[in-house]
Amino acid sequence: MTDLFDRIVPIEITNPINKSSISHKALLDTGASNSCIPNRVVQLLDLKPIGMSKVVTVAGSLEVKQYCINVKIKDLEYNVIVTGFDSINVALIGWDILSNNKIFSLMFGTLFEQTISFLSVIPEFKKNVVLILGQDTSEILRLYQIRETLNKSGYQGIIVKEIKDIELQSIEEKVNMLASLSRFIICDNSFASGHIDELKICWFNRFTTAIIQEEGKGATWMQADYSIDINTMKVIRYPDTSKIPEAVHNAIDWAEKHLKHRTEELNSLYTWRK
Repeated sequence: MTDLFDRIVPIEITNPINKSSISHKALLDTGASNSCIPNRVVQLLDLKPIGMSKVVTVAGSLEVKQYCINVKIKDLEYNVIVTGFDSINVALIGWDILSNNKIFSLMFGTLFEQTISFLSVIPEFKKNVVLILGQDTSEILRLYQIRETLNKSGYQGIIVKEIKDIELQSIEEKVNMLASLSRFIICDNSFASGHIDELKICWFNRFTTAIIQEEGKGATWMQADYSIDINTMKVIRYPDTSKIPEAVHNAIDWAEKHLKHRTEELNSLYTWRK
């Protein structure tokens, strides 16, 4: 999932030496420190390298060439050093440009309006997004099975580790945010992991949470009473991994019935909703 405020914009890239230029598309990438351009643009503009830079990618550490270019975004122009990559189709505008007050105000000046717009779509978001919790390293295949079953049932399953971190957030805050945005939560509780803390977040905040668990296994006895003490949680057991889809269907049935009842009760309580 991309950052909410990343966007594609038209830019003009110019070779400051021979003045050749090209119109191109750029992604305003708030997660990137430095800007970069496709090597195709390097060739078209006959840019000459001015140095080398080491960058870290998912493929490992790479040595890449640096180039000096002029970039025009709307009415603002910048002289900036960028790197060239074969693996991208659009230019990436990072914080080396976005940190400029003028460009930030120009591109993100309507941040408040965007936030209000995003808040308005949360009810739609909560219609089918389901947060999946559990042991997400050695037992990640269980979570994938849960997601596959959810997706086939018309839901959109999300796994915490696959959602981009917000640097100023702790992991607990990230889980709390994702859980708040989700329709309900399914947690595989067969093995101990960090989800123990996540379940406590769900319990404390009364998030609708279906806990599926393989017979004879379990993360901890310390939380075995959660579904007894609070009706927003239910434990559903399955005999082996082949029965995970069945457990997920049972979890969906329970969660939807619980949410229907809760919605009716809340609407009855909050009389202005009528």
